[in-house]
Amino acid sequence: MTSSELFYARDLAAIHAKHHEALARAAAEVLLSLMPTAGRVLDLGCGAGPLSFLLTADGHEVYGIDLSAELLSIARQRVPTGRFEQCDILSTDFGAVDAIAAIGEVVNYATASGGPGALENLFRRARESLPVRGQFLFDCAGPKRHRKGEYVWSEQADSFVAMQAIAKDDIITRKIVTFTQRDNAWEKSNEVHRLHTYEPTQICRMLEKAGFEVQHLSGYGEFELPDGLHPYLATAL
Repeated sequence: MTSSELFYARDLAAIHAKHHEALARAAAEVLLSLMPTAGRVLDLGCGAGPLSFLLTADGHEVYGIDLSAELLSIARQRVPTGRFEQCDILSTDFGAVDAIAAIGEVVNYATASGGPGALENLFRRARESLPVRGQFLFDCAGPKRHRKGEYVWSEQADSFVAMQAIAKDDIITRKIVTFTQRDNAWEKSNEVHRLHTYEPTQICRMLEKAGFEVQHLSGYGEFELPDGLHPYLATAL
């Protein structure tokens, strides 16, 4: 595997887990408000487990799925009672669950190659895993997420991340460079991430076709999402 094929490898995974989990925590609070009794929750693209941690603390059983071994290692340390597996959400068996979350553009990443057909299949499988009135909470990047492309960077005491987003048709390519301080030296790493974007009307049609009632939310509680990132609450019919 080349550096351009890495997905949340050691450095980026550590930075994300330490500094970029507010979105998942806000989404967890929304999901908790929808689940007054303990249940089994499927955390798709669980990352380092911020949502899983809060749900487990409230008495829920969590099953987390992610592609990044480094993020999953952190999740297992944070949530030792959770079940976490490294696998592709497009092909793994979800099993029966009471609620599903996919926070942080998970569906965009997962369908970067398969496009709308892959997303329709994901929604169908999610519906099959849920009981009637079961909740599916997720967010999805739309075409305006990086409308003209952009450069974004973040700096911490021990790390620096620079990202160039290139938008073309329905695909966003993010070129990410990280610098991490380790043993009094700075180490550089590179990753390239791809996402398939979808219009909100397209998402709503797909969800309704799969057997969901759809709410296009304004945010996760009072947490404001970045421009072009849309949250949805789908309820199984």
